[in-house]
Amino acid sequence: MPIIEHLRELRGRLVKSLAAVALGSILGFAYYQQIIEFATAPIQRVIDATTANGYTVELAIQGGVTNAFSLQLKIAFLIGLIIAAPVWIYQVWRFVTPGLHRHEKKYALIFVAAAVPLFFLGMFMAWSVLPGALTLLLGFTPKGLLNLQNFDQYITFILQMTVVFGIGFLIPVFMVALNFFGILPARMMLASWRWIILGTIIFGAVATPTGDPINLALITVPVLTLIFVAIGIAWLHDRRKPRSTDELDYSTLSDDEASPLVPPQAVDHDDEIT
Repeated sequence: MPIIEHLRELRGRLVKSLAAVALGSILGFAYYQQIIEFATAPIQRVIDATTANGYTVELAIQGGVTNAFSLQLKIAFLIGLIIAAPVWIYQVWRFVTPGLHRHEKKYALIFVAAAVPLFFLGMFMAWSVLPGALTLLLGFTPKGLLNLQNFDQYITFILQMTVVFGIGFLIPVFMVALNFFGILPARMMLASWRWIILGTIIFGAVATPTGDPINLALITVPVLTLIFVAIGIAWLHDRRKPRSTDELDYSTLSDDEASPLVPPQAVDHDDEIT
């Protein structure tokens, strides 16, 4: 498509995603108090244990009179972003893989169905790591002092941990999907295994602000496992595809080798690009 058509498609995808986020934000606004109690549960357990360690930790909303209302809007938007995850994941996937054949559309739904649970699984793992991360970070408070935590920054910290973990669990699904549609061959993944490991470790170090090896392993080991499982699935798919279909295997061509043209009479009109 020309660039104008791509921009129009992007606009449509964004509108659908933002509409889903807006609907989810309404629920976040309606159940604001329950969400606050749930979000503060990890740090509240840390606060209850700090008095025995000789220092005190408290949460507070700092700033002007409008900060409490701004905070409620921010939390409502974040909850909307999480609730609308199935919608915006699907919209992102359809935008980055345009021109699917009709027989390939079913795979898009399958991959989205796998991506959504993995996204929430990554968020759950981040939530499991959060109490230990808070205990370690707040443990550096000198004895006899009050550590006054800005609640706005605390919510941002939770967002960084949970959403980044969720996105990390989406990477293997996108790798398999791109392979199934002939965009990313398995041999290219295998050739880059060193960079994959290094990138995953860096990703885990950014996602876990504590930097300790235990919490780092909690994100890097599951993501690396899923990535290499994805590479294995892609490798099996690449081996099976040339024998089970009459399509050309473009993965065997070098970068400077021209692919052969398909004769017009060989085109199946049922597979026209939509």
